[in-house]
Amino acid sequence: MFAYNDSFSISDTLTKVAGAHTMKFGVFIEQANKKQNFNSDINIELAQWGQPNGTGNNYGDLLVGRPIQIGLGGDVGTGNFRYYNYEFYAQDNWKVRPGFSLEYGLRVSYLPLNIERNNKAVLFDPKRYDPRQGLFINNDTSRPNGVLTAARGEIPQGITENPPVSLMPRLNFAWDVGGKGDLVVRAGAGMFFNRVQGNYEYYSLQQMPNSYRANIGHWAQADGLTFGNLRSVDPFSAVADVNYTSRNPESIAHPRVANMSLTIEKKLPLDNILTVAYVGTQARHLPLNRPINVVPLGRLLSGTVGNANLSNPIHRSALDTAAIKTFRPFSAYNGITFKEFTGTSSYHSLQATLSRRAGKRLEYFATYTFSKALGTTAIDENGATVDPLDMRGRSYGILPFDRTHIFNVSYNYNLPDGARGSLNNAVMRGILNGWQMSGITTFSSGVPIRLKFVGDIAAGSVGLAYFGSDAFNTGGNNAGPVGVGYKSDPRVSDSKDVGARILDINQLTIPGFGVSGPHQPPFNMRTPSRSNFDVSFFKNFNFAESRKIQFRAGFFNIFNQAYPTRVNVENANLSDIYLTLGTTCNRRVSGVPNGIGGTRDNICDPTGGYSFTPDTLTNFGKITTKRGRRIVEFAFKFYF
Repeated sequence: MFAYNDSFSISDTLTKVAGAHTMKFGVFIEQANKKQNFNSDINIELAQWGQPNGTGNNYGDLLVGRPIQIGLGGDVGTGNFRYYNYEFYAQDNWKVRPGFSLEYGLRVSYLPLNIERNNKAVLFDPKRYDPRQGLFINNDTSRPNGVLTAARGEIPQGITENPPVSLMPRLNFAWDVGGKGDLVVRAGAGMFFNRVQGNYEYYSLQQMPNSYRANIGHWAQADGLTFGNLRSVDPFSAVADVNYTSRNPESIAHPRVANMSLTIEKKLPLDNILTVAYVGTQARHLPLNRPINVVPLGRLLSGTVGNANLSNPIHRSALDTAAIKTFRPFSAYNGITFKEFTGTSSYHSLQATLSRRAGKRLEYFATYTFSKALGTTAIDENGATVDPLDMRGRSYGILPFDRTHIFNVSYNYNLPDGARGSLNNAVMRGILNGWQMSGITTFSSGVPIRLKFVGDIAAGSVGLAYFGSDAFNTGGNNAGPVGVGYKSDPRVSDSKDVGARILDINQLTIPGFGVSGPHQPPFNMRTPSRSNFDVSFFKNFNFAESRKIQFRAGFFNIFNQAYPTRVNVENANLSDIYLTLGTTCNRRVSGVPNGIGGTRDNICDPTGGYSFTPDTLTNFGKITTKRGRRIVEFAFKFYF
């Protein structure tokens, strides 16, 4: 495994002052290169779990050369990637009059796509998929169905056409209202473009026809699989259930972010400065992953397939994968995921600051932020996976890093000398004088909680039974096919104690057959709010004007507070709060037609409903673990 990176750049800036104008012009040109490989499946994997015609012992089967399954694949190879950035800018800072300045500029960027220089770029184009063919066009294993390659000159080396030139204007002003310096208004806005990270192109190396993977089982030969007859097996005949990843040929863009702010700053008595600001961000064309090879909504609600009656929800639940694939738009593949630039996010905030930076003994800086962050994608720059049919309704909402309220205060206080009057002597001055205290205190809202079902109701078969589609089992925020139905507000407390219940399971319901609850929580559910206090004490021993010894004692989380910090709604073992909505099927049946001529047993009847598991009824909403500890540090410093 390796990844070699290098880049070369040329930049220059010219500044010209002309009267009240300070103008700048600049250029930046960069070439960036990367050579990278991926983990490969070229090693043969031998699987043993009971050879039907074997010795009765897994190790014995291997010794006599009768594996149950052999997995093998082709070398992924090394990618040789390169991109160029061409950027130019011009800006002007214009002092329109005393107390008012205006700054405006434009950055022009041309960011052509990252190319693979050995022509390994691939692209799945739905328009080029031939439903009359199988996985390979005319059984040519170098031509996967619907896949275009740079090697054949069908697509550019950068996969798609390059995005157009990006224009990034900026405008800012600062106004000293009244000209006294005690009331200032500032505002600014700007547009910013940047290319997505390289992994959005590197995936090509792992896709057909650059790389293949096959599992060959004992059923490949009439008399079972042996080391002797393995040569006669065509590995490409075992390439099946392929999951393909591709850029969306219709989505050509660079991520775009618009920032904006308006600030009012006022000087107050006692050397205080109050600042109130609106700060916002709007992001568009963010990267995300969207599954496209899904059964259209409602497609499986009527008709027949094989021996299954699709109007019967139990039959839909029991459908074999082979039967389901026939209803997908690209039936030769199992799953196809498009990497595209359709994600959005927004951030709006009120930010207030009160500061005193020139105090003789006391200085402080206090800030408060009231904000909301919404979007379809968040912190994963490779792109979050979203619902393919209802992205806005099922994959949009409060982002994981959102905190409604944040308050911070930092301070520095030089304590008055304590050696006064009769205590004013060399010994007491050394003990009581020269003390300093500083600290940082933080209060913040908790982490957003977005509940979802796990267990039987989250199985892929339920989406088929409820909606006649398997689409709702692929979205990143929607592991289950339906959301949570609420009877009333489930929040009961903001306690931080282990064993305390912050959410009430009795206020949550499981929707009935074919019904979906809200996927965006109707209540502001969060982990408990938290606070932290860091305090340090300093004692200075002065020997001369330029020499002193300083003793420091630092207390981080001085009150030794602990909070539940980890949140996982799918796995209770990975969460400090039990948030797993486990479900179990109320009724199961056997002998259900599977759509390919057989039957399946122990199939959940979705019309019989679902119930919460005993663990969920007992533990849901309880705090199970808290994290946090006090840290104390001591130090001496000698200044000279």
